[in-house]
Amino acid sequence: MRGSATTLVTPTDVHHKKQHHHRHHHSNSAAGHPHLWSHGCAQPLGPAGEIKENTIQGCATSLENGYTGIEVDAIWHGGKFYMAHDAWDTTAETLDKLLAQMQDAGHHGYGMWVDLKNKEGGDAVLRDLHHLLVKHDMLATSIVELNNYHWRPPDGMRFMYCYNYWKATRETSMNCRKGAEVNAALLGPGQKPLYTWGMSRCKARAGDVLLLTQPRPQTFSGCEGTAQPHHE
Repeated sequence: MRGSATTLVTPTDVHHKKQHHHRHHHSNSAAGHPHLWSHGCAQPLGPAGEIKENTIQGCATSLENGYTGIEVDAIWHGGKFYMAHDAWDTTAETLDKLLAQMQDAGHHGYGMWVDLKNKEGGDAVLRDLHHLLVKHDMLATSIVELNNYHWRPPDGMRFMYCYNYWKATRETSMNCRKGAEVNAALLGPGQKPLYTWGMSRCKARAGDVLLLTQPRPQTFSGCEGTAQPHHE
């Protein structure tokens, strides 16, 4: 996912939501159904309706559109986690701002997948992220994707090790190791499997997390066949 221009949810927007809406509970425990989470909080927020990713407004819209969870990129710098794919200084939006504004807007009970882009920093990065998730009561419903196999997250943090060898070898391959009991798949248009974590087939079961790329969640019927890792 690429970093994008920021679109802030203003205090006026939050106040309006609190006056006109009840609390939004996004249950991730519906029996017999996978969890549908928004990949990148991708929403058509650009001036001409173009898709923007990694924005606070996009995450709020994704939850309001019916997703029960969100996925965002994060880069740690100076004690903050910036919502960006490539460089921390491309945005002013942070995970702390995101979680605070979601709470103010009445969203709770949703899941969050943090694609942590840092490969250096180790204990300091994980300590700060653990503190942030605990602060906003998101530790139990979050999954952290790590890019360094040597990192050991604090107790209670659900995580996965994942390193994309495509950048290093120009091969279309993804080497992922599960660090927790999480089965997940990223599905592109037409439910095409792009990446999988701990799933040998793209056939969702209750409890599986499916990251979808469209602005609104769609009914998932399962996609047959072996899911091969793919890099666009």
